[in-house]
Amino acid sequence: MDKESNIERARRLIGKEFNLKPPSMEISIGGIEFLNEAHRQKFTDYCQKAHIHRDDRERKAMFYILSGSPDIISKGINRMYDFKENIVKFSPVPEEQEKDFQPFNFCSSSHALLKLALNLYNSTYESLSVADTFYNLDSDNKQLAINAMRIRFNIE
Repeated sequence: MDKESNIERARRLIGKEFNLKPPSMEISIGGIEFLNEAHRQKFTDYCQKAHIHRDDRERKAMFYILSGSPDIISKGINRMYDFKENIVKFSPVPEEQEKDFQPFNFCSSSHALLKLALNLYNSTYESLSVADTFYNLDSDNKQLAINAMRIRFNIE
């Protein structure tokens, strides 16, 4: 069993004393559904690691996609996002971004999802057209894309 840090212990004890919800319960994305429980857990983990603000819809949308794609997850979130600096590790310059993507060997579906996730996070990242994005997606990935856009633009 891992040793509990003093900060984690204090948070746990204070939460009990004041009857606070655990941090995982505080991450809200409205009525948006997850693909499965593993997706919900990964999303919560990414949001907590990044210490995102409850109104940070940009990062929530990005993490919603990144936490729901098994192919993207298998490539390693820490290779894509720096949780200490709270920044994306990909360049927003299209030519440099494609070079950044090369070591990952993304399939067309993951490539389209990642470009969408980056664009929802920060519009300086170019995305594929809507038609090109959805052409490459299966039904689960289409649901990820639609829900991420709902999160980003606060559509209930």
